[in-house]
Formats: sequence, structure tokens, C-alpha cells
Amino acid sequence: MISGRATSEGTAKFAQSRSTAKEHWRQALDVTLSSVGMGSYLGRWDDATDAQVAAAVRRVMQCGVNVIDSAINYRFQRAERSLGRGIKAAIDAGEVTRDQILICTKGGYLSFENEPPSNPAEWFEQTFVESGIATFDDLVDDSHCMTPAYLRHQIDRSRANFGVETLDVYYVHNPEGQLPHVGEKEFYRRLTAAFAQLEKSADEGKIGVYGVATWNGFRQI
Repeated sequence: MISGRATSEGTAKFAQSRSTAKEHWRQALDVTLSSVGMGSYLGRWDDATDAQVAAAVRRVMQCGVNVIDSAINYRFQRAERSLGRGIKAAIDAGEVTRDQILICTKGGYLSFENEPPSNPAEWFEQTFVESGIATFDDLVDDSHCMTPAYLRHQIDRSRANFGVETLDVYYVHNPEGQLPHVGEKEFYRRLTAAFAQLEKSADEGKIGVYGVATWNGFRQI
């Protein structure tokens, strides 16, 4: 597990070491961030795609990108793992240091293991229900869960996937999808409990800052 997290000193040094336009850089979260980041959504769940993603993240960092975004469910955890391999290779080669890059990821959707299971309900029961992490009542639309125990499990899994001790930014992934299923009162109770867990995870140094990644959760009609 690679220690450390993005810092003001490290990210500033990263920006100074890349041949990019001055306007390429932004100040946020007390760090210097590239105006363009690398996402990791979609793609085949195969070894060839894994290798391409690992090579791509290494290349974009060489070119001056230090914002890396993923989610544990992207390509059934393979996106995080591929990014982690590419980041480790770059660090091992002396191309970047851990304090120079901002690693962002998300949790909430079910994260299968490498590929879709033949029986998702059975997989969920064996993986989460029998271990006491979540129940079927916690699961919304057969795909989303944000209980404290589930998020705690997912944070640890994402840390292992990336191979880092600390995730710089952690998002609850599209929590608003639960609202029409559970009602407003229960939705806010669940989101409050999720944030309380993320606050604990931040205190433990497992994540830096947290929030929500949402398509329409903050929109007003």
C-alpha cells in the first residue's frame, strides 16, 4: 500500500515540472490540479483493456494530468485496479510521486468481482448478507447500497484496488437514485448515516475529503 496523499507542495511541483500552459492549472482543495482529468468509465472487462488503462494513466500523468477519477463498479473493479497498476508503475519509475496526484473514486453501486456473476442475488447474499455487511432491505433497485457498513467495506476495497493507503476524494455515487424508492425522510436518514461513516473514514486517514457524485441531485426545476 502506497502511503501519502495529494499535497499542496507535491501538486505544485508536479505542475512546475510539466510543459503545459499556465491556464491548464487550477487551485482547489488546497492543491494544484490539472484542468483536464482522466476518467475510467466503460470498457471491456478483459486483460487487454486493463493493460490499455494502465498505460493510459501513466501516459496522461507524463503529459501533465494529475486528476484521476474512477468508481469501484467501473468494469467490475477492474478500472480501479488498472489505474492502480499504472500509478504504481509511474511511481516506481520515478515519473511521479504519490503526493503529486489526486485520486478520486466513488462507492454506492454494487461492485462485482472482475465480471458479472451468473446469479447477482446469490452473489450479493454470499458476499454481503452472510458477512453482515448489508441486507436486501438496504439494496435499492437491485443495484445501490449506501449503508455505513457497506461504504466502509467499499472504501477498504477501493484502497486495496488502487494500492494506496489514502483515497484523496471519495464520493457517494448517485445517491439521489434511492430517493423515489425510499421516500424523502428515509433518504436523508440514509445519506446522513453515510456521511457520518465518511467522516470516520476521513478521521482514520482512509480518505481525504468526501462528497457526492450526482447527475441531477443538485438541480432545481
